[in-house]
Amino acid sequence: MPYAIMGGASWLAYWMDKQAAIAGRWRISEAGLHGLDAVFGIIGGLLAQQVFRHKTSKPGFAFTTGGIAFLHGLVLVGMASGALSYVELLTLFE
Repeated sequence: MPYAIMGGASWLAYWMDKQAAIAGRWRISEAGLHGLDAVFGIIGGLLAQQVFRHKTSKPGFAFTTGGIAFLHGLVLVGMASGALSYVELLTLFE
């Protein structure tokens, strides 16, 4: 559940960026969106891309998003199988 809640930060960022794009205002960089996806959870970013039809036609962006999704999938499978613990995951970022 916390993983899905954290994905809400990515969802919100994509929504804000889409609104800014429509209004012609300052935008969140692609690197910023990818950073949020990587740190807070790719699920929110993936859902927002589809719902808002945002960044879906940019192949380079989609490729990087796919890589982030793949890494998140590996981590989730590792944690679900017991091969990776939350504490071990946190030590990767120390």
